[in-house]
Amino acid sequence: MLCPVVVFAQVGPTDVRSGDPRLSFPSADELAQVRELPSPFLFLDGTPVKTQEVWVRRRAEMKAMVLHYQFGHAPALSAPDAIIAEVLSETEAFAGKSTKRAVRFRFAAR
Repeated sequence: MLCPVVVFAQVGPTDVRSGDPRLSFPSADELAQVRELPSPFLFLDGTPVKTQEVWVRRRAEMKAMVLHYQFGHAPALSAPDAIIAEVLSETEAFAGKSTKRAVRFRFAAR
């Protein structure tokens, strides 16, 4: 289940255009209190989303905010084979139509 996070930060559409996934955002303590959901069709600087091409940038802005405030970024890997996956448990689900699997991922240091 994904819980929405509502935040306001001072990032404009041109900042997202650069493609930098780690934009600078204010700390959570510096954010203004928001009492209702903001429009997903307005950039944080108030610029409206009017075309599908502009929506791509707005979507990137929202993803960057969620990564910054809620999930964080994955650590950089030194090599593609530096991830170790270990299956902890495996059980049938949905009357045998699916498999529920708990997996632990470790990032090996090289």
